[in-house]
Amino acid sequence: MGVYVDLKINKLSLLTWKSFFDSKTLGLFFTDDNLIIDEIVIDGEIRKRYRYSTTVKAASDRLDSIGYTIKRFEHEFSCKKYQALDYSKYLYDKNVDFEKQEEVIKKRVDKYITIRKWKNSITKYLKFLLNNDIYDFLLSDKEKPHELNPKNESDKIIYESIFSASDESFFGCYYEEFDCINTIRFILANCKQEDVMEIDISEMVGWTYESIEQMQIGDIIPKTIVLVEGKTDKEILEFTLKNIYPHLYNLYYFMDFEYVKGQNRQGGCDAIAHNIKTFITSKIDSKFIAVFDNDTIGNQSKEKLVNEIGQIPNNFRILTYPNLKNFNRYPTIGTNNKIIFDNINGRACSIELYLPERFITNSHNTYFPIRWSSFCECKIGSKKISDFQGVISEKEKVLENFKKYRQSVLRGTQEFEIAIFNNIKKLLEEIVTAFIE
Repeated sequence: MGVYVDLKINKLSLLTWKSFFDSKTLGLFFTDDNLIIDEIVIDGEIRKRYRYSTTVKAASDRLDSIGYTIKRFEHEFSCKKYQALDYSKYLYDKNVDFEKQEEVIKKRVDKYITIRKWKNSITKYLKFLLNNDIYDFLLSDKEKPHELNPKNESDKIIYESIFSASDESFFGCYYEEFDCINTIRFILANCKQEDVMEIDISEMVGWTYESIEQMQIGDIIPKTIVLVEGKTDKEILEFTLKNIYPHLYNLYYFMDFEYVKGQNRQGGCDAIAHNIKTFITSKIDSKFIAVFDNDTIGNQSKEKLVNEIGQIPNNFRILTYPNLKNFNRYPTIGTNNKIIFDNINGRACSIELYLPERFITNSHNTYFPIRWSSFCECKIGSKKISDFQGVISEKEKVLENFKKYRQSVLRGTQEFEIAIFNNIKKLLEEIVTAFIE
């Protein structure tokens, strides 16, 4: 006895569990915010329904941010195809001796299987499965649509895996040898972005689990750790990430500045550089992103850090906030307090500059100008770089505007206006796509 639950896209069942809520796997696609509780009528009786639901687009974004990219699918398949491909039916039909199976598989894979052919075959069967009832294993080969007939080696392997109801392989690859999430990422890429991915867990409530509270996904561990220069950066980025990319929010941890109540750690460029070098030498497997301000000190610090590290490990990314076109001609305070329009990209773009225009303009809709505060020189190897460091005037007013807006959104008296946060969205894109190759 037991109940079965399926992770589905449209009519296609991707993964199935028996009386078990797999929060670790489901957390790759969903957050607890994706839980929908409603009511349906079954045999004249009103029953509660519990399901996690998201879009293909949101699920794809999460997988990409976690590291399950299309490029990874292609790489993993190329590396593991000799061990992963389910040749069990071929070996059985040909009565191949056990000692020769490995050799036979390698020859056939080298001769007939390429990543292009494999992807084409998945796409071929996927189109049918997405638009028809979940695998109907009662159909004979003659009853199945003609277009499903295998045309090549890749087709044959995937066909047998699907229509023999194999519990050992997924779309032709053994579960134990090839992470099926890689294949699911490719499947998502061939679905419509607005298609719905969901899992109905209603039947497990009262069967395996006493309440829905026992089927919470929680957070993905480990998260990608993001280091920024100051507490303001952290507050702004956490708030906007939650509202612009709610489906990605729990994949990132912005390193805190308070290590003991009432005691803060040092911020700034030097702190980022020190912490990154410490994490690298510690050989920690987690992913780290260091983000410097797009100003003179931030860019100099980034270049110096990259130069000192040399070969940056694959689980580290070192970024600065992006250049923006509207910063190419921005008001600055020149000599005699005269306003001069200048390019401030890489020279004065702290987090405040990326906030909505109405946060960084006065009552006359004029930008708060940049004030040049110091001249910074830095030597990186044999190279010397120098420039003026700029800071937005009325910085406290800008932060006050942000805090008032954040409070109104948190209180529910105002909706978050994603359209006005376009510059912050570009900044966040640098973070959420940092590990997508």
